[in-house]
Amino acid sequence: MCFRSLKKKIRAEELLKSASLPPSMATRERLSKAKALSAEVLNTNSQRPKRRKHKFLNYKKRHEQIQKELEERCSNNITTSPQPFKLRTAELHKRKVDQPVTLHFLWHFLRERDID
Repeated sequence: MCFRSLKKKIRAEELLKSASLPPSMATRERLSKAKALSAEVLNTNSQRPKRRKHKFLNYKKRHEQIQKELEERCSNNITTSPQPFKLRTAELHKRKVDQPVTLHFLWHFLRERDID
């Protein structure tokens, strides 16, 4: 979905939320809601209110679940080990000091660098 169509959709939703009914329809709507509420209040007063049953969390069990999940995550980690390598900067310095710079040496040096 492109940005423009997304923007249009958001704007349409905002306009729909901010829209209101014409005054005569709005008063009729309010009256019908008030009648429905008053009828509902009359019906509920005659009946005894029902109590809701709340479930209490078992924190120990939840804690054990979280611990188990964490252990599983940690056991699934794949670790990597570093590969050994040879740092040759000291050798390069020795070459420079020992040998005079020649075109053959430079060509050989550049070729080694490109291969690695």
